Amino acid sequence: DDLGEMFDGFMIDLTNIGAGDRQSPDKVELIKLFDALLNGQSDASVKLSNLVPESTSLQYQNGL
Repeated sequence: DDLGEMFDGFMIDLTNIGAGDRQSPDKVELIKLFDALLNGQSDASVKLSNLVPESTSLQYQNGL
């Protein structure tokens, strides 16, 4: 939401490299949630955060 006007596309990395002992999220569900988010379904953001709890958000916040 913060920089949405600066992007016209994005890619989702679905590789399992570096997953270690963590369970990988269901890839079909992940794609469906991203699609729902792009279609304006605001609850998809919360569901994505639950499905993929680890992110670079802290690095993003520190960069601000």
